[in-house]
Amino acid sequence: MRFLKTGKVGGVAVFKNWRSVGELGVYRWLVLSLIAYILAHWAYLLIATTRST
Repeated sequence: MRFLKTGKVGGVAVFKNWRSVGELGVYRWLVLSLIAYILAHWAYLLIATTRST
């Protein structure tokens, strides 16, 4: 796995490929956004159904 390669500089772990780390962050952001959207939509539908009955 290319994006998990790390090296040590002065005792601190640093990523050798910053671009892969950035792309991983974008995918993580997209997945979290999708989950938040689905939860918000589910809550909206639950509240709307509860109020209409």
